[in-house]
Amino acid sequence: MASAPQAKSAARVALIGLNPATAEVFSGTFRNFSIDTVVVKNGAVKTLGGEGWRACVLQLGANSDALVQQLRTGSAHMSILGICPTDADMTRYARLGLTALLTEPIEQAAVERIVKGTQLLIAGELRKHVRIPIVLEAEFRPDTGAGFAGLTRELSHGGLSVVTKADLAPDHSGELTVKLPSGQKIKTRATVIWRHHPDLLGLKFSADDPQRDLIRKWIDEYLELA
Repeated sequence: MASAPQAKSAARVALIGLNPATAEVFSGTFRNFSIDTVVVKNGAVKTLGGEGWRACVLQLGANSDALVQQLRTGSAHMSILGICPTDADMTRYARLGLTALLTEPIEQAAVERIVKGTQLLIAGELRKHVRIPIVLEAEFRPDTGAGFAGLTRELSHGGLSVVTKADLAPDHSGELTVKLPSGQKIKTRATVIWRHHPDLLGLKFSADDPQRDLIRKWIDEYLELA
């Protein structure tokens, strides 16, 4: 009987300079979130700029500044989780802009908390789940039946919710127009995926319509300014 297929890893994390016991704790915890880990020696840090490395767990020490600089040179957006030596001054490492900081001796519960809190960021999925409460004008014209105009309640990379009393059931597809605060109108294909009575509809942007990327770009810029 064939074995069940293994879940594909969402990302790779480098474990740099960790002692074997600490590396094992992080490996096991990341594995629970389908994130692979690879033990890397300090001297190989320069090789981590390639595609697929989303984060690292770094043993901090005397050469931490240089190591972090090398990592950021290879990938400016790499998440860096630091392990602070016992009795070290943690404020020394605060200026490095680390994603998270743990103090030795490492505890399983602390590792689980840190990994759970950063795994969406490491997997590159955090922004996919961001919902922005915002009121925008929206208009939906289904391929069949009457359309409607309403005000959005939330906006995300994947879709939006809109307040309307229009009697439109899920699975209706059509053209959605969203008016941004700048006045720009963006039109994209969308599908009604849920209805919460009496007056809230959820629509999902069509994955194959490039106009959706304009909305995503606006969300990213909005979050940068927030």
